[in-house]
Amino acid sequence: LVFAPGNLSEPSAELAPSVLAPHASVVDMEFDAARNLWLLISFSDESFIGLVGFTPAQAMAAALGIDPDPIPAWELTVQGMIAPSDMAFASDGSLWIADFGNDQAPLLQLDPSSFPPSGEISPLQAVLPSVQNGDTMVALQGANNVLLDSVDGMWVNWWTSIAISRGSQGSYATPEQVYNSEIVTSLPSGLALDAQGGIWWGDEPQDGSGRLYHLANGASAPDQALSSSAIPSPLDMSFDPRP
Repeated sequence: LVFAPGNLSEPSAELAPSVLAPHASVVDMEFDAARNLWLLISFSDESFIGLVGFTPAQAMAAALGIDPDPIPAWELTVQGMIAPSDMAFASDGSLWIADFGNDQAPLLQLDPSSFPPSGEISPLQAVLPSVQNGDTMVALQGANNVLLDSVDGMWVNWWTSIAISRGSQGSYATPEQVYNSEIVTSLPSGLALDAQGGIWWGDEPQDGSGRLYHLANGASAPDQALSSSAIPSPLDMSFDPRP
């Protein structure tokens, strides 16, 4: 669904490509720096798991209600990807995917500049972040969301491990910041970066009252920003570009 700026009361248009199976699960959508629109598909009736992309002209035509059913410019599967849940672009244009169903390679890096129109693509690299637990390294599991901050620090929301982590560029496999289940109490989901460099995420406790957490830029621990029964299951969040 497409909503015009300043009007969230009803959608102004929709993107409904018939090339997708009737019950395709669009788990995320992102615009890259060139304004191409990418849809991340987790599963569908036809067992398609991958990426579907549209050019800026196609996305604009859909937003204006001119062509809600465009033929994708890209339709790709990713080698080794099992059940993706989120994606984010780095400053160098590479695309990172959080693969929730992959315990061996939960973070996949792709190079969109080399994408063919269709077919299977191979990741540039696959990353399995681990943290120190006593004398052993323990792999983080259940990558639910991924976000790159202004210096390409990678934030990941770990649903199975119940943790939020941040790894610096070049060392994503060994995150230097990990907020574990003592802080992230239930089922963490969603990641958003605000204008001040703060990180936000949701939490889905079992009492029916969803929570939003906020980690200010440079802070050592997050604070609970909101708790409300009006948001029992916060799955994702985003800040628009307006002040």
